[in-house]
Amino acid sequence: MKRLTRILILIAAALTASAQGEWKWAHCWSGSNGINPGQDYYNYINVTAFDDEGNLYVYGTMGGTAAIDNELLAFSEDSRVLLTNNLAILLAKFDTLGNLLWYKVVKQSTERAVPCWMEVQGDRVYIAGNCAFDGDSHHEWLYYMDTLIEESQITSLPDSLQKPPFKKYSRWTFFAILDLDGNLLADRFVETFSREYYEPVHLRWNRSLIHGNSENPVPFHVDHDGNWYIFTPIIYQGVESDPYTIVVYGDTNKVYDLYLPGNFDSSTPLGAGFTNIMFYKFSPDWDLLSAKLLVDHTEGLSPTYANGGDTIRPYWCHYGGLSFDEEDNMYLSGDIRLHGFIPSAGGLLHHYPVHIYWDSTHNLVIHDVTSAEKASFIIKYDTAGNVVWCNQLHTKGYFYDDVISAIGRWTGNSLYDNSIYIAGNGSYNIDDSTLVYFDDESIPLQHYGEINSMHLSMELTKTTGIGFFVRYDKNTGAYVSQGIVPAMRVTMTRRPGVVNNRVFAFAGYGYVLENTNLFVEWQNDGTFIKADSVDGALVYHRSAGTIASERGYVATALQTENTVRFSDEVMADCHNGSNNTATFAMYYDPDIVNGIPERENKFLSVKLWPNPARDEVTVMGIAPEEVTEITILTMQGRQVASYRNEHRFSVSHLAPASYIVRVVTEEGKVHYLK
Repeated sequence: MKRLTRILILIAAALTASAQGEWKWAHCWSGSNGINPGQDYYNYINVTAFDDEGNLYVYGTMGGTAAIDNELLAFSEDSRVLLTNNLAILLAKFDTLGNLLWYKVVKQSTERAVPCWMEVQGDRVYIAGNCAFDGDSHHEWLYYMDTLIEESQITSLPDSLQKPPFKKYSRWTFFAILDLDGNLLADRFVETFSREYYEPVHLRWNRSLIHGNSENPVPFHVDHDGNWYIFTPIIYQGVESDPYTIVVYGDTNKVYDLYLPGNFDSSTPLGAGFTNIMFYKFSPDWDLLSAKLLVDHTEGLSPTYANGGDTIRPYWCHYGGLSFDEEDNMYLSGDIRLHGFIPSAGGLLHHYPVHIYWDSTHNLVIHDVTSAEKASFIIKYDTAGNVVWCNQLHTKGYFYDDVISAIGRWTGNSLYDNSIYIAGNGSYNIDDSTLVYFDDESIPLQHYGEINSMHLSMELTKTTGIGFFVRYDKNTGAYVSQGIVPAMRVTMTRRPGVVNNRVFAFAGYGYVLENTNLFVEWQNDGTFIKADSVDGALVYHRSAGTIASERGYVATALQTENTVRFSDEVMADCHNGSNNTATFAMYYDPDIVNGIPERENKFLSVKLWPNPARDEVTVMGIAPEEVTEITILTMQGRQVASYRNEHRFSVSHLAPASYIVRVVTEEGKVHYLK
């Protein structure tokens, strides 16, 4: 018997002239690291935010000789500051027309300046970042938001008067408050000191409060009363009897000693110290109100890796995003990866299921060696730092020659009304032993098509890639809905944009359609609406993600190389050689304000039936007379069949495989559809 022909769904409906939404503008910035162009991603968008007027704030990193749209950012009259290739922090504000209103820079001569997070609330902009001042070269400088600090200004001060940023041999995190015009209103500088002492000089290691990097932003939130809530990875060595110390702005009245669980010295296996996540709450005057570890305890880690039993080691925890509601409850999402998750590295030594406890009752479950690769979580906290509820993305599967059979992961989240929305991607083979699911196995991550018996092939695994958003009830943490787009090597933005009943995300599709990337739109129940094709070589999606405003604006942030072309003749083009660029664009649709209009509803249920098929296939959801052309493509984009003025077509002559079906309507709308 002839095997079924598999038709792979690729939803990529292009915007037409009849659609209300359009791209308004796009910008990019660039800068050089001066060493390995294109290898070290110096130009990166960490966080984006709207204010109440729809103005866009962009916070990220840039390299030396930085430029926006190929125009040099002349933020200093000192050529050293402009040309030095060290990583720098950039905060910029743009109006709804794309005009640059103002920008602020933090840069230093010998160390990287790293952004951590940004929030815009009311008439305030809150930012955090990491800096350092070694003081060994005698020619160091720090450019801190319009102020150039020379080393000579520091060395002239007595040690007792040296405080960040005027302090040698120090590393710190700055927390700054600006008004909407970019004026600096207040700031604080926070240092920490490790609990391990170094001999023969009895010194403790000095670090910034936030431990992170530009590609893994570390979130904070400022509540209605001005309290700061900070989540940051923490790595510590030494013994329990020695404190981990926090110092706020060198103030002797704001020195806080924390005694952390677990002894560690250089002879302990793994040799990198304990790791966890610390939750801090500071008052508006920066008194430390509380501090607690994210992971309370674990169960099931192998003693080979667990450093002697039940412990907070060994794993890596990555944050993806932080949202907060009107009561200042916080919703934190991210993922945990176990040490040695690959079987050949000892991943099978763990005693699955592994439980990672947030407190005495709430926990993350790592089901098997597959879900040990990345286990994604979402946690709701109240303002006291107590866990209200938690949930996760579940996977079950296996490894075959270090190929993962089931993958599910997410990063950032967005809060809207009574729901939390998270963007992610995943894939799994269609058999009884692998699955990606929400809440329980009765709610799987949706998928398209089938895979033949060679389901362990890396190439076939790629064909099952799924980009998605998932929606949870903010009060209970229960699953509500999901929306998906299928493709190979799906890459989703860090967080989705949500407004009214619509969800937006930016997704890349690798080599399914070369250099094709999609700006996707769903209803919040998961119904696909449309997608806009965005073209550009090597578009990455690790940047801030997509945000939406009730004024009708949607902004997306990308990391790219070379030119990126949006529809409506909007283009971002930074002539940056082989270096990467940070790209961001503004989309506007007046229908966002009022929700989805009825005139678009007839396009929401377009699909192929039956699918899979062996003989004849019908296009459903479009009136037969509206279908002008149907094209069948291979996964490499080669055309194998074409039909005109038909809504029903045959696949009996095609070899069993997965295909892309392209449908064009008389209005010129293009669908790659089910």
